[in-house]
Amino acid sequence: MYSSSFISDADAARVLLENLDAPPLADPRVLRFTAGRRRKCWDRNVVAIGLSSGFLEPLESTSIHLIQSGIAKLLSLFPDRDCDKGLSAQFNKLFDLDMDNIKDFLILHYHATQERTEPLWEYCKHMPIPDSLSERIADFQRSGRLMLGTDELFKETSWVAVLHGQGFDSSDYHPLTDTLDPRLNAAQLEQIEQVIARSVPTLPLHEDALRAMLARGGAGDSAGR
Repeated sequence: MYSSSFISDADAARVLLENLDAPPLADPRVLRFTAGRRRKCWDRNVVAIGLSSGFLEPLESTSIHLIQSGIAKLLSLFPDRDCDKGLSAQFNKLFDLDMDNIKDFLILHYHATQERTEPLWEYCKHMPIPDSLSERIADFQRSGRLMLGTDELFKETSWVAVLHGQGFDSSDYHPLTDTLDPRLNAAQLEQIEQVIARSVPTLPLHEDALRAMLARGGAGDSAGR
């Protein structure tokens, strides 16, 4: 994925091909998209679900969630023949909130990247960000806490992983942490570490697992023919 504002299609294809670890199976295909959402996903007797309602970008693969979320909202607010306008207004409000929360999380990935100096990353580092994201970052840095809505796709662990991973440290922490027994906490972490250490040698490498899956699929296709 790249921004055509900072690199041409030809240069993007060249960079892609130069970094492949095997010969390409076909020429690169350019897929263009404009990020955004409809002003109204439910308008009169038409409801847009999935890609017809909008698209953000493939960084976190949110399309399946938005399809399921849109269907769930529609089922909860399904109208009768009168098609109450309040139902569509509620649907649009909830959908907009869902999209905006995801958008903030995606923006955080780009805006918080500090090590890259290419033009795209310099732009992302200094670009204006939504007030909702600025407030969430400030809250985390000040208190070490995140207040998330119950319907948000990305939970606290996801936000903390990106914030901490991209260098946003908090100057405080939740006081309930002081009630934890440090010895018990250390023992639990050690137990988790031991489980991981025992499990890793028994698992196949990623490429070996893929080869095995492809081999099984190929054998099945041959048998089927």
